Amino acid sequence: MKKKCFTIAVAIASVMINAQTGLVGVNTSTPTNTLDINGTTRVRTITPVAGTTVVTPVYSDTNGVLVKASPSAVYGELTSNYANVASGATGTLITGVTPGIYKVTVIDSDGCIFVAVAEYLMVNYSFNGSFSIRGITGILSPTNVAKGPTFGEPDKNTTITTWTGKPDCQDGGNSTALNYTLTMPAAGTINVTNNGNVSRFYRVTLTRLE
Repeated sequence: MKKKCFTIAVAIASVMINAQTGLVGVNTSTPTNTLDINGTTRVRTITPVAGTTVVTPVYSDTNGVLVKASPSAVYGELTSNYANVASGATGTLITGVTPGIYKVTVIDSDGCIFVAVAEYLMVNYSFNGSFSIRGITGILSPTNVAKGPTFGEPDKNTTITTWTGKPDCQDGGNSTALNYTLTMPAAGTINVTNNGNVSRFYRVTLTRLE
């Protein structure tokens, strides 16, 4: 059976559709993948997803084929969210997290360019209460004092994060303004308690490790 190909002229580009294999080539008559583009690609609009939606970063290999960074079906997945929490209050930072092991990155900042970035490890399984979070490292910038946070670990589900070296700010925040506590009340959920003296906007990103 002869292979049938249809060529469609689109502007100055050529599109080759192989009717037998279903492969589509743009600026190539010999497509090797479902969509084979010989040239640059521009996406004018990318639809934002809900903060808790799991997404997978896409890369390209040496042949320009789009791939995941991991051979696993799930490792390397990302999910993110945010919460605006008043002083002394507790809010849900993220919920509905798929069971697994994650690196958790939390960012908060003030109106005087001080930014606090902290990393945690989270085990997230409901079976036998196997969910836990622990502080690992972090950085406060700009400061010449203690750049890293102090982590308090009163129990397996709670990490208290305290920063030193942050001066008072014109937004009303004092030296405690970037401090907070992360708590896992149940598997799949991280709450944040604002230990500072003013409202804060927290951003969280989870990278799945297993």
